Amino acid sequence: MNAELVAQVAGGLQLLQLPGMVVGQKLLGWRADLTKLAAVNRGLVLAMALGIVAYVVGTGILALAAPGALVGSELGRLLCVLQGVAWTLRVSLQRWMIGPVWPAHARWLHRVLSCIYGSLALIYLCLVGVASAG
Repeated sequence: MNAELVAQVAGGLQLLQLPGMVVGQKLLGWRADLTKLAAVNRGLVLAMALGIVAYVVGTGILALAAPGALVGSELGRLLCVLQGVAWTLRVSLQRWMIGPVWPAHARWLHRVLSCIYGSLALIYLCLVGVASAG
């Protein structure tokens, strides 16, 4: 499998987690919990969540649309470093902070998301090496 195809797989995985978030909000009752927050805190949480979604979707689309630039340029290599660090942090938080309190009825979603986040971390960190070697 060539590096450009691997970059596109990463982009697809990033977009794949979005349906998981839709399912997650229903399984975990996000809307009900958000209504319990003060208006300013609810606004801040929503703003942060939308920023994260924009980052994930945007970088996923970039990986799908321009895999050659991602694996064949210095800026692409740096973006792979950023993505590798971000997804390593995300899977770590999922495993050690969120996982222990994740409700049993939705444990399957925790496992699926953990696999996606861990795969993304590994893929992007591997792509750093490929982009550096090129």
